[in-house]
Formats: sequence, C-alpha cells, structure tokens
Amino acid sequence: MKKALNAFIYASLIVVTMSSCKPSADQQKIDLIRKYDRMIKLKDYGNATLYLQEYLMLDSTKVEYMDSLARHFVVLDNVFAAEEMAKRVIEKDPFNEDMQTLLAQVDFQKGDLLTGMARFDKLFEKTKDYKFIFKKGYIYAQAQQVNKTLEIVEQLLAAPDGDLKTIDIQLVSNPGSEQKVKIKAAALFLKAYAYLAGQNPDTKKAYGIMQECLALQNDFEMARALVQQAFTQGK
Repeated sequence: MKKALNAFIYASLIVVTMSSCKPSADQQKIDLIRKYDRMIKLKDYGNATLYLQEYLMLDSTKVEYMDSLARHFVVLDNVFAAEEMAKRVIEKDPFNEDMQTLLAQVDFQKGDLLTGMARFDKLFEKTKDYKFIFKKGYIYAQAQQVNKTLEIVEQLLAAPDGDLKTIDIQLVSNPGSEQKVKIKAAALFLKAYAYLAGQNPDTKKAYGIMQECLALQNDFEMARALVQQAFTQGK
C-alpha cells in the first residue's frame, strides 16, 4: 500500500512538473511575436508567415496580424492564401482600404474586372478619396481599355481643386510606399497612357499630354517612369 501511495505521489509530481514547464498561451504568443519580428528584420517572410499563423491559432481576434499575414502572402506570391486571409480581415473590418484593394487586385488577376471595380467604387463612396478612381483608371489603362480610361480621366478632371488637392499613388521605386500627386496630374498621366494604348497609339499626342502632366508636378515618379519607357528607350 505504501509503495502504491509513493508511486502515485511520484506520478503526480511528474505531471505537475511537466505542466509547470509548459509555457502559458500568453507566453507562447509573446515568443511567437518575438520570432516573427526577428524574421521580418531578416526579411524571411516564409518563416514570418509560419509564426503568425501559429499565433493566430492561439488567438484569432488580432485583425492587425491577419492584415500583416495577407500582405506577406502577397510578397510570397501565394495569391490564394492572401485572398483567404484578406477576406477574414474584411469580415471584421469591412472598410479596410488595403485589404479591399488587395482583393480587387486578386479579382483582376482572376479576370473578374467588374467585381474588382465595384470594390473601388464602394471605397470611393465611403471615403470620397479620388485615389480609388485613379486605381480604376490605371487598371483600365493597363488593360488597354481606352474609352474606359478616358471616362476615368474626365471624372478626375471634374474633381474640385484637382490642380491643388492630392491623392496617394504608389511609388515605382518602392511599391510599399506612396507619394502625394495632384489629382489633375494623375488625370493627365492616365490620359497620356490611354493615347499610348490600343492598336493605333498616338505617341505625339501622348507626349504632349505627359509634358503638361510633368509641368504640373515634375516629381511624379510614375509619370517619369512612363516617359522613360515609352519615349526614351531605344534612343
């Protein structure tokens, strides 16, 4: 009997010791975020996503980490995972601009132009930020839909104080950053882009419009990149 009692006490001590050695959920989360931050500094997005996924298995309420995870999946070209994570963010934060934009880009990759454009329309209705109108025009221009692009140009040119007010446009040199561009300059950029598109591009007209654009905002990086690509290469 005494031996059985001693064995029971010993087994209980082992269980208690093992339990005390296992980190709490809060400590596990702290450790995972530390590892995640270390991987981000190393730009190791593959392992960074693994640590964030482990974290979200412990705590699925952190929208900011879902947001980050979706962005990392984009960097890793995992479109399906990025889309699924962005949808989870949107469920909790319906007007998250970056995630709606990400989903719109996924829609475009799938060839679903209408759904993607509808997302930008909803964002514009809520924010009245003309950057979403510009995004629509840029997609149309890239798709060489000249008439649709020119419709967007007119919408931008009709914006109040378009030669003074600005919108945020992605930098070519650093896609993770943006620069402030006058709405009118953005419209002229799209107009020039439209005249370069299609089966019969009007290079002369496009060049004149681009000069007008850069006269309005000389540091407009996206416009300068287009000039470099369309008018100076091969010279």
